Amino acid sequence: MIKLLLVEDDASLCYMVKSSLEDLIGGYEVIIANNGKEGLDAWKEHQPDIIVTDIEMPVMDGITLLKKIREEELSDAFFVILSGYGDFSYAQQAIKYKCTDYILKPIQRQQLFALLEKVSALYKKQKKQETEQQKMGRAYFVRYMQALLLGRGDAETLDYIQKKVSDKSSSVWPVLL
Repeated sequence: MIKLLLVEDDASLCYMVKSSLEDLIGGYEVIIANNGKEGLDAWKEHQPDIIVTDIEMPVMDGITLLKKIREEELSDAFFVILSGYGDFSYAQQAIKYKCTDYILKPIQRQQLFALLEKVSALYKKQKKQETEQQKMGRAYFVRYMQALLLGRGDAETLDYIQKKVSDKSSSVWPVLL
């Protein structure tokens, strides 16, 4: 299930997106926040995969939310900016902070679905690549460990094993457990 955080102060748009994605399409868990500050709090609690945010909102706007998340390296989640403004400076700022896409309001349901399908495909591709990298990392670990256990290891082999074992976030821990 893909977690999507919708940061939008328009309640009718929130309802349309949430009901459409959860009920009609499926495969999404939609979390709603009414402004950038609430969005940041919701991000901390839910760790969404995709963030769709309006630009103009009270308390904290969408560009500030995107900037804060990117500059503080909180997440590399896919970002989609919604805007009622065709101002190029907004688009420039969004691109600067690695926004995945930018869509102008009023939003047509089919346009939104097509955009989210594209972003979801990017997300799934990224997850697949991460899984493949983890598998490859575990395979290398096993190979180095076998060499070490069979007495064929050298200083490089021992160094590799020590680094992987000491790194608690390493993908080799499932192999060891």
